[in-house]
This record gives sequence, C-alpha cells and structure tokens, in this order.
Amino acid sequence: MAIKLIKLRYQHHFKGNYPSHCSLQAIYIPNNKTSSSIIKNSKKWKILLDKVKLSANKTHIFKNKLMKNNKINYVKINIFPDGGISRFRMFGKAL
Repeated sequence: MAIKLIKLRYQHHFKGNYPSHCSLQAIYIPNNKTSSSIIKNSKKWKILLDKVKLSANKTHIFKNKLMKNNKINYVKINIFPDGGISRFRMFGKAL
C-alpha cells in the first residue's frame, strides 16, 4: 500500500491522557513473517512521519511527505511519553 493520508484521533476518552508527541515508522517485508522476524528487521524501518506535537481532544491529519510512493505493509506508531489513541487511520492505494 502507498500511504497518502494519516489520521490520528485523540477525542472523547483521552482528554487528559493523550501523548504529547508521536512519530510513525513503516517497512515493507515480503511474504508472511513471524513477530520475531519483524522485530529483527526493526532497524530497517523508515520514518513515515517525523515526531510531531499533538493536542488533546482533536483529530490530527497529516499528509505523507516522506514515503509517498513506497510500498508499505507494516506501520509502527511511537508515542511520547505515553497516552491513549482513540483511532489511527491510514489512507492510500494498493500497489
């Protein structure tokens, strides 16, 4: 999948428990892999979204500028320090 738009939602239940920042990493690993093999490849993950500041009770929308045409099948969200996310959506097209 080639990602075009990323939507993170911190509304309703997470007004006081939201992360102050987040970043996204992505990778394409061909074939079905086990959890341990995905973790072993973790150093090869590329930045999909640089670390950004977040606000409480808001939907954040980001355009994918870093990996526009890259094939992706795994995405990892990093939240700093920690907190709740009510929805995490990615929009794109199948490759």
